[in-house]
Parts: sequence; structure tokens; C-alpha cells
Amino acid sequence: MPLKPIGSMYFAVGLILILAVVLGWATFVDSQYGGEAAGFAIYKTWWFMALNGLLGLSVLASALTRLPWKKRHLGFLVTHLGILVLMLGCFITFRYGEEGTLGLAEGENSAVAVKKSLHFRIEILSNSGEIAQSWEKPFVPGPFSWRHYSHQPDETQPSPPPTEAERLPVFPWSLPATSRKKPVVLAQENLTLEVLDYCTSARLRPPKSAEEKPDVEGFVIEPLSLEELRDKKHGSSREEGLHFVKIRLTCDGNKFEGWLEAFVPDPMSKAPNAELHEIFTLPGKDRSVRVAFCADTIDLGFRLRLDRFNRRLDPGTSTPSHYSSDVTLLDVDDPTKVVQEDIRVLLNQPVDFADTKTGRVYRVFQSSFRGPFSFADPIFRKLTGGNFPRDHIYISWFSVSYSPGRGLLYLGCLFITAGVGIMYSMKTYFFARKSQSGNPNQNQSE
Repeated sequence: MPLKPIGSMYFAVGLILILAVVLGWATFVDSQYGGEAAGFAIYKTWWFMALNGLLGLSVLASALTRLPWKKRHLGFLVTHLGILVLMLGCFITFRYGEEGTLGLAEGENSAVAVKKSLHFRIEILSNSGEIAQSWEKPFVPGPFSWRHYSHQPDETQPSPPPTEAERLPVFPWSLPATSRKKPVVLAQENLTLEVLDYCTSARLRPPKSAEEKPDVEGFVIEPLSLEELRDKKHGSSREEGLHFVKIRLTCDGNKFEGWLEAFVPDPMSKAPNAELHEIFTLPGKDRSVRVAFCADTIDLGFRLRLDRFNRRLDPGTSTPSHYSSDVTLLDVDDPTKVVQEDIRVLLNQPVDFADTKTGRVYRVFQSSFRGPFSFADPIFRKLTGGNFPRDHIYISWFSVSYSPGRGLLYLGCLFITAGVGIMYSMKTYFFARKSQSGNPNQNQSE
């Protein structure tokens, strides 16, 4: 492949213009539907990665076409090296980084962050209750309830049927690959697991009439509307709603069709521990099959306890102007052992914690909160058992991220800044300089 056309200014400018349009579109999608939807439709697609790959190739070709390099090329080369290092750091973080959320009520502690990805845990149990065989199958539903998509595969059964106003356009939402297009999770002899429907950020409500059939424990699952999903109060983050999947499970001629709620498994225990609607067991012949719908988790290697959530309101309003969390770092294996006290996590001041087992450094951000919940709220009694020093309680949400390419990002920015400074000091690209031949544009053309 010839390098000169790819390394030309015209190719680079055209590619940058295309990326600028795509990024503007992604910003609009983010503002309308949230960051998860923008990642699903744009940032995490193969074609967006290909555009960035072409940009990196163009930067590299632009440097190689100037061989043999001379002293006046120093600023240009350092700047382009910085761009390549920056893009490499972004790719490493995208490929190997981890992100999750950690929700803690005051007084609670945890060493597990919840990722946005989901999976099914399927186990074959013998008559004695021992696990004879097990699978973990990834589930990629996309950021919306399936009822909102314009094209519905024959296997899915959205309930209730959406109106035209509740349907998403085909482009771009139906293009990325999701489990909606391949609803069969597991297919073996006399054992099948299929997904019929999925609801994200749903709410539970009582039936409105005797004819309306309940879905879970006497309640009807009601997914949020597109208008509600656009509302920043709801967004598409998994900590702010319930997530249900409707499955059809068959085992040795027996069949179950119903809803399961996503739950967070305990990574320290392989045995599921959840409510009835979060895990289902179907008997077969000389065996039974157990299915759980789980959120993926990150074993952080450290344990945090939320001691107190702090909130300050704008004068005369109910709008918070400032909020933060006071946390304590505990031993990951012994929650009674304090490692560090009086740690404050602020909105714009994240705190780094190291995994004691792997050495990974996780950055913890203060992201959001829920509450206050008073004694009259059922969630207050559920969280505290009715025994709490104050008459209200908060739940604080933290964003947790592991970015293995962060050092390269800083290094790339340093190279770019140094390269621009070198070019400015040498006046190679910012000012025309007459050469010995008397041509003022000779250096710029080179």
C-alpha cells in the first residue's frame, strides 16, 4: 500500500472532517439517550474503530514519507509521535480497561463493583443437588428495552406492544449485533434456553385491572418510555432501574416461560443466593436445570465502607450544590480490620485505590446518590432494619474505573505539547522562512 496518499494532508483533513461529524452526532445521541446508548451505536462499533485506525495510519504514514528525517522535522515528528502514543493509550484502555459502579448505603461495605454487561448462569443439578455441569453465557441486550426497536425478530414477544411513537428508528439502533438477533442462549439435547423479551430501567406497578396478568410477584413490569429514558433523572445507568429478561426454558419436556430480574452474584461464593424471581430451577428427568440472570462484576481487591454521605443544597432550593462521601478502606478479607480512615470522595476529586492482589489501581469517582430515605420509606427499614442513628439515610453511587493506558495518555499529551513548542521555537511551521535558494515556501512544502 503506497504511503504517500495516506500520509497526505488531503487524506488527513478529509478523515478528520468525517470524524468531527461522527463525534458531533455521538454528542447529540449522548445528550438525548445517555452515554451507554452513544457507546452502543457509535463509539464501540467496528466502523468507528476503523476510522480511528485509519487516522493513526495516516499520522504514521505522514511521518514515514518524510524520510530521511532532518533537524527541522523534529517538532513535527514529536507531535505525531504524541498523537500515536495517545491513540495507543486509548486503545489499550478500551480493550483491557474496566468500568463499573459501586452503590453503598450508609454503613454498608463492599469489595465488588457492578459492570454494565450481563450474563446467564446455567447449572445442571443432579438429584443430590450437586452441580454436574455449568455454563456462563454472555448476554448483550443493548441500551434499550426490546419493545422500542422497530424491527422485532419472530422469536421475541415485546409486551405490551409499542406504539409508533415508542419505536426507535432502524438507523442506527438495529445495526449493532445484540442478543436480540440471536435469542437462543443455550441449545442442547432436551435442554433449551431462549430469550423472549428484555426490559431495561423498568418499574414494577400493581395491575390496573383484574384482566391484567402480573409478571413478577403480583406486579406488572413496566419499561420506561423513550421520553423518560431521555430524561436525565432516569438516564440509562443500571443503578437507577430494574432490569428484567423474559425467558423460555425447556428441560426434558418440561417448560417454563417467565421473567427473571438481574442481580449481583457474590464473587466469594459460587452458590447463587437470590430471591425467587431472580433465579429459577426447572426439574427434568433425573436432573434439574437452574438459571440465574446476573450482572457482571469486578472483584476490586479492596473494600470500601460508606460512613456518611454529605449533601449541601443551594439556598432556598432543593437542588444539591455539593455532595461527597466519607469512606473507610477496610481489609478485603476481614471487614472488621480498618486500613485507612477519613477518606473523602468528592465530585471532581477522585481517589485511587490499589487492588491488594493484582496491583491494579482503580480510580473511584463520586457519581450520584439516592435519598434521603426517611423512616416512612420501606427502603429505610430494608437497609437499616429500623435501627439507624439518624432519621434518614442515603445511598451513594461511585464510578469505578481501571485505565491501563492512562500513563500513555499523559505521555502522549506531553509529546504533543513539546512538539508544538519545538515547532514554534524553530519557526518551522508557524512562520515562513526563506531558504538559501530564496524560495519562502520550501520548508513548508517539505
